[in-house]
Amino acid sequence: MVSSSVEARPLLPYLSHVLIAYGDIRYHHAAKFQILKCWDEWYSNPNSEIIVITDKPELFTNYPVKVERLRKHEDVRLQRETAITGDFSKKLIGLIQALELSRSNILILLDSDMYWIKAPQELARITSQSKVFMYRKEGHILKSKTASHRQFRSLTNKTSIPYLLTHESAMWGSALVCLTKDSNEIIENALELYMELVGHISAHTIEQFALGESLRLRGISIEPACNYVNHWSTGGRKAHMEPQIQNFFAQYGEDDFKQHLNQINKIKLRRPFLEILLRKHRKSSKNEN
Repeated sequence: MVSSSVEARPLLPYLSHVLIAYGDIRYHHAAKFQILKCWDEWYSNPNSEIIVITDKPELFTNYPVKVERLRKHEDVRLQRETAITGDFSKKLIGLIQALELSRSNILILLDSDMYWIKAPQELARITSQSKVFMYRKEGHILKSKTASHRQFRSLTNKTSIPYLLTHESAMWGSALVCLTKDSNEIIENALELYMELVGHISAHTIEQFALGESLRLRGISIEPACNYVNHWSTGGRKAHMEPQIQNFFAQYGEDDFKQHLNQINKIKLRRPFLEILLRKHRKSSKNEN
């Protein structure tokens, strides 16, 4: 990592960029792509550090990051339920680890298929104990028309869990989470709420709902930060990006950060116009049939 002078006083909050990568290797490669893509403009800032929580720390050898192996949660209920519903608690567990590992004032967790288009340091400037940022608000649960969100309405009839859904309960996307160093108790409360809800709700959004509710119940203001980032998570963008990233690491290996940095512009985020037209045409033809 590039380090600032001992005598120099940082003008910006010391900031930890957090990535959580586990499972299929494409998620680890996506995290590495984000690091490379954002390095020159954002991540090489001397007042920043990068923390990677992963089940495959060996894939980040020689990268300028702090790496820690993702812990397995000891709660038997969580292990049993997530074996059925899919384990979406790993983001919360990884964030707890990052908070413990960080030496920063502010931490920003960003999904691996996201990248910065505005300075994350500016977001860090306006984050506080009373105001945090998440990707975007997806609406209040009791007013939502989204099928997966409507599942949470069943919680109003549950007397077996120590939680009450209210008209203020909302869904916040967690592709970006920016909060302060002293947020351990908030995230631990979110994990506890996740464990209470996972046996009652099958939606993949329990984790982000639990985090948003944990913040709301503590009276902490949540604001959207979606205008700071862009993504390649949708079908067409993902189909364009994943083969490029896979081929990149097949060609250049896993470990040579300097070479990766020199070659990263070979991966093109923007889809060719003809590719977009062809995809729309295929989609239209499929719908007509």
